Amino acid sequence: MREDRAALPRIRGACLIVEKRLAKNVDYDRMTILVGMVGSDGIVFAADQLMVRESESFLECDDRALIGKIHNVHRHGFVFAGVGDEATRQVEHAIVTAMDDATFDFANIQGSLGKITRSTVKAIKAKAEVDCPKAEDRWMVFDERLPRALLVAFYGPQVPARQLWSVGITDPPAVVPIVGCRINGGLGNPGRFFAEYYRAEDSIHTLKYIAAYTVLAANRFDAKMIGGLDVSVIDEAGFRFITAEEKADIRKGYGEFNAMIEAQLWTPELSAQKNRPPPIRE
Repeated sequence: MREDRAALPRIRGACLIVEKRLAKNVDYDRMTILVGMVGSDGIVFAADQLMVRESESFLECDDRALIGKIHNVHRHGFVFAGVGDEATRQVEHAIVTAMDDATFDFANIQGSLGKITRSTVKAIKAKAEVDCPKAEDRWMVFDERLPRALLVAFYGPQVPARQLWSVGITDPPAVVPIVGCRINGGLGNPGRFFAEYYRAEDSIHTLKYIAAYTVLAANRFDAKMIGGLDVSVIDEAGFRFITAEEKADIRKGYGEFNAMIEAQLWTPELSAQKNRPPPIRE
C-alpha cells in the first residue's frame, strides 16, 4: 500500500503531461488566419487581431488581447504577417535585421528567405537541446509539429514589381512566390472556403472584401483563437491600412451576405418547394 501511495505523485505528473500533449494535438488546427491575394492592381493582406495566451489549468482564464498582426517596414518596402509562436517572431526579426544590415539579397529573395529561416530554426532547435537534454521533452520548447508560417510582400525600389511570398517555417523551409491567393494559418477552418471566390483579374477593391470575409467567417467557426480584423493594401501608391469607414462597410457587407444566405435557407416558402428540406427555424 505504501508503495502504491508513493507512486501516486508520479502517476499524476505523467497524466498531466499526457493531458497537455493531447490538448496540443487537438488544438493544432486552431490558430491565427492570414490571407494574401494578388490582384490586377496590387496586393491585399487580411488578418485577425486576436492574441491568445492559453491558461495552464482549468482554474485560470485564457489571456486575450487584440493586436496588429500586419507589419509594414516602410524603409525596406517590406510587409509581413506571421502565424505560430515565438519561433515565428524570431524569424520575422531575423529577416528585418538582415535588411537593416544590408545582408538580405533582394536579387535572390527565395534564397535569402530560405537561408534566414533555416539558420533561425537551427539556432532555436540547438537551444532547445540545451534547455531540454531529454529529446522527448523538447516539444515543450520547440514543437516541430506546430504550423508556423509567414506571408511577406515586397513593394520597394529594391524589386522590379510588387511580390507576395509564403514562408513555411519548417526544416527545410518552404519558400514559394504567390501569384494568386494564399491562406496561412486557420488550418481546417471552414471559413477558408471564401478563397474559392478569388479571381486574379479582380482589383484590390474587390479582393479586400473577399480576403476580409475569409477572416470574418473563420471567426464564426473558431471565436476562441480568431477575432478582430485588419486589412491592408499595396498598390502603386504604396502600403496603407484600410480606413475605419472601409472596415465598417466590409462588416456591413458581410452581415448582409449572411442574412441573404439565411433568407434562402430558412424561408418556409422556399422549403415547401419540391426537393427542399423543411426549415430548421420557422
